[in-house]
Amino acid sequence: MEFICGWLLMLSAFVSGTAGAVENGLGSEVGLLMDTAKEAEFFGWMRSVRRRIHEYPELAFEEHKTSQIIRSELDSLGIEYSWPVAKTGVVASIGSGKQPWFSLRADMDALPIQGTVKLVFQPGEEGHAGAYHVLKEGALDDFQAIFGLHVSPGMPTGTVGSKPGPLLAGAARFSAVIKGKGGHAASPHVGRDPVLAASLAILALQQIVSRETDPLEARVFLLKLLHLVL
Repeated sequence: MEFICGWLLMLSAFVSGTAGAVENGLGSEVGLLMDTAKEAEFFGWMRSVRRRIHEYPELAFEEHKTSQIIRSELDSLGIEYSWPVAKTGVVASIGSGKQPWFSLRADMDALPIQGTVKLVFQPGEEGHAGAYHVLKEGALDDFQAIFGLHVSPGMPTGTVGSKPGPLLAGAARFSAVIKGKGGHAASPHVGRDPVLAASLAILALQQIVSRETDPLEARVFLLKLLHLVL
């Protein structure tokens, strides 16, 4: 379906060009097409056609609305066409009609949704383990896959980023209590210093990522809060 708008744009560019440009070869046509595509009026027209097509996705040999949109645009451009072809298809013709002939093809049908899509609106995402509670209640039992979307301030507006495998981090939290025993600074051997023990623990925990995990897998360890209670 995406190619339909592209072909209509090309047809419009061809029609708006001169006969001399058609006869002067491919270079003139490419330049005309590129110039036309940059015009605000043509861009708005192409976007409106695309949106109308996608408002009514139709399956194979049921593309009645899509075919009507195409024929309407061809009529507005003054382009002759044959219809129906293979029930709902359209074949248009531009140029002199002389040989050689070549074709530009665009499919009109949409793909049916294979399987079932569940729309999950998850509460409690900001620090309240909302996903855990959704899973606990069995709302996602028997699912083969789930796709999560998240905004990324580091990416330009209007772009989408993805890659195979996991993309965002899964967070795991822990808490630990280190208890000491009071003493005098002059006799440190009779006490247990929790500050020293906590400091060494913080340094040792940083080595989990650098020494205990695959260096090709992204992992981060952060110790975010430390309380000292006397």
